[in-house]
Amino acid sequence: GRFMDESPGKKLLEGYVGVKYDPVCLESCLPDAVASLYSLFERCGRILAGHNMAPANGGNMSVSVEGGLAVTSSGCNLGLIGPTELAWVRECSIDDRTVRYHGPEKPSSEAMMHWLIQRDFSGARAVVHAHDAVATSGQVVVGLTETPVEVPYGTVELARLAVEAFSGGADIIALKNHGYVAYGHDLDNAVATIVRKHLDLVSLSAGPDPG
Repeated sequence: GRFMDESPGKKLLEGYVGVKYDPVCLESCLPDAVASLYSLFERCGRILAGHNMAPANGGNMSVSVEGGLAVTSSGCNLGLIGPTELAWVRECSIDDRTVRYHGPEKPSSEAMMHWLIQRDFSGARAVVHAHDAVATSGQVVVGLTETPVEVPYGTVELARLAVEAFSGGADIIALKNHGYVAYGHDLDNAVATIVRKHLDLVSLSAGPDPG
């Protein structure tokens, strides 16, 4: 995006090719209700980055707002979210892979996954997708429902596998070799769930204390 030059610290993950849906911009400015959430998104992104859960442009967050959802933009670095890096998704058509939105930047490549989770689970008022070394290492993520196969990011297939994994009743799942997804009644709650699981897994993967 055009903001890359202004923020030399921003990076894109290897293999990232942008969104895989058809973006339809309905309006280039954000509704006030979404713009006013910027400080919340920025603070939550910094929390994830502080736990090394926001590598480059890995991860995304969304909150249910006024019949749609506010979501971080495509290519956004969660630890460095800029004021223009939110979008308001009005509608996702899963069948024709179209995302209709308001905002100056395209919504996250995982917008369809956020949309399906918020549509299908009444407790999902906010959704967070984050990465860490445990989730992306290929080792089994202990104590978590994990999607059965690794599929490419941003696809309808990944979105559907995530929904299927949540149907067991958990509020956090692992996407195989890719990261975690958690939902909650608000963004702070979803971030706290994901950080708590991250800290549990980091202490498990460190093994028993040799002392």
